[in-house]
Amino acid sequence: MIGNHCPPTWHYSADRRGSGRRQFVAPPCVRGRCASREQVYGGSLKSVGVALIGVGNCAASVVQAWAKHKDDSVYPGGIPALANLGPLRDLRFTAAFDVDARKIGADLSAALWMPPNNAPAFADVPPLGVAVHAGLACDGLGPRSSSFIDDIATAEPDAVVRELRRTGTDVVVSLLPAGADEATAGYAAAALRSGCAFVNCSSTVLARDEKWRDAFSESGLPLIGDDLKAQLGATIVHQTLVRLLSEQGVTLDRTYQINAGGNMNFVNLGDPARSRAKSATKVHAVTSEANRGAGLASEDCYAGMADFIPSLRDRKVAYIRLEGRTLGDQPVDIELRMDVPDSVNGAGAALDATRLAALALRSKSPQVTEAVNALQMKESPVSLPAGEALETILSAHGSLTAADREVTR
Repeated sequence: MIGNHCPPTWHYSADRRGSGRRQFVAPPCVRGRCASREQVYGGSLKSVGVALIGVGNCAASVVQAWAKHKDDSVYPGGIPALANLGPLRDLRFTAAFDVDARKIGADLSAALWMPPNNAPAFADVPPLGVAVHAGLACDGLGPRSSSFIDDIATAEPDAVVRELRRTGTDVVVSLLPAGADEATAGYAAAALRSGCAFVNCSSTVLARDEKWRDAFSESGLPLIGDDLKAQLGATIVHQTLVRLLSEQGVTLDRTYQINAGGNMNFVNLGDPARSRAKSATKVHAVTSEANRGAGLASEDCYAGMADFIPSLRDRKVAYIRLEGRTLGDQPVDIELRMDVPDSVNGAGAALDATRLAALALRSKSPQVTEAVNALQMKESPVSLPAGEALETILSAHGSLTAADREVTR
């Protein structure tokens, strides 16, 4: 609930019997006036405070994109129709969390280049005055990560909450790797306790979980997720080809997508247990467009990972194949090889999602949150045509007062 009081507080805990199942437990609420929230939502600040969860390649590309295009309302990877939301300089980075001990205490601008990060450098990032803090370990690092990260620094959830509140953060953006389900849930709970919107860029089931949706909704906070759509990723290209066959009356019989890359994301995805959710979101996104909505049998669509290939660094190579039939059951086969930057591919979309989360936070409208999810995420709780979602968003921005826009721009 946006206003002069802290929202209801929640935290994530293991089941009392040790099963690790999700529970929402309401600890004693901190009642009374909350100065940092009042400052932000009272209109005295003209910017949106953003916390980054995970200071890896994705964070490096997001911050560089912000630095390069901070005076622009339209930028590569962003949606041009959102230009009225204002320039990127209205976003300010207020907090950052990671578990790699090498990065803790460093300015965010410096931590972006510390190993094992290997994102390409395309912009100068000035010192930001934001120190990286130790974050929640949980399952944020997969078993294959130990050969890349020796020393781990962790913090308790209360420390994360204190930092979010101290810095006046409005939107928490999770850039955690696939499979970090417990860590993602922990940060979402911290965002709830801090009165922040939460953007889940990973494939962890969060916005699709009714308990999480209800918790954020009852607190008047947007939950944006799950699994951010990249600017030109393998899934959106695969999905577009499947849609094209459907529109042209070609029956799709089988299709697959295989991905390989050379960054820490692919180190983690090399663990089948961690890549399962990522594969599921890709399969759903592709099959939902097949055969004029009739879909495909599960055994006829595959989307998965090949392996971690160090020489690819922060690039991703995807192989896509589609097998179908046209008139007279004559075969139609399409094969495609994509070679694209990985983290850069999602940077513009992540900045859009952050600005839209701020809009949803200010508009206090569940419909806006639903529209943002449908527009930005591969696995949205509610499915809407892109045009309808965009119309809802633009209408909400247009209905805000001038003072409101100063906060959400």
